[in-house]
Amino acid sequence: MLIGTSHVLWQPDDPDGLADLVGFGAIARTLRDEGRFREVVMVAPDRSSILVLPRMTSADGEYETREFTGAVVEAEDVWEQVLSDDVWNEFGTWLTSVFVAAATRSEFIVVEMNTPEFSDEPYALAIVMTDNDPAIIHLESNPRPDGAAMWLPGEVAEGQTISAPLNAESLGIAGSIIADAVRTWSESAYDVAVTFCTVDQSPLEPDRL
Repeated sequence: MLIGTSHVLWQPDDPDGLADLVGFGAIARTLRDEGRFREVVMVAPDRSSILVLPRMTSADGEYETREFTGAVVEAEDVWEQVLSDDVWNEFGTWLTSVFVAAATRSEFIVVEMNTPEFSDEPYALAIVMTDNDPAIIHLESNPRPDGAAMWLPGEVAEGQTISAPLNAESLGIAGSIIADAVRTWSESAYDVAVTFCTVDQSPLEPDRL
């Protein structure tokens, strides 16, 4: 996670519970730019925990906050695991779920380096163009993901795109394709952040998933 301008590796005691919340439009957000948001949590260093605030109040007006305890892990102790194929594969699977959930809210995702400053690149994005006829999935990486197994080699350095008809197969591998691109310009999946961007189009309907 990013604390101020420093990165630390924090391991939660309940990773599954935290994973069920992060990335699905349920927790608090911060505005990065017009129509661009990132999810945020509150850090409580004295309790070695993070506080996850809801994006909206509950039906009865309560503002329910969940606390997840954990521990800061020395990076050198787990660095080999952090850089492993398993972590990248899990990241791709998670990205698919996050991407699909975003599309049901008329949003798309951009994966960027997790820094306080805004930068035009590197990035990788995924969007479902629901109002196209037929609807399509559009993926984009800038710079071009040289060496990525799921992207074709090319000659234009500025970037590369992939588009495909919207169906269960293309939805199911979108996150893995994006993770494959990100891996060419980020040392670790823990060094990037997902930015959610609003788009003026119809939400992805559940019956199309």
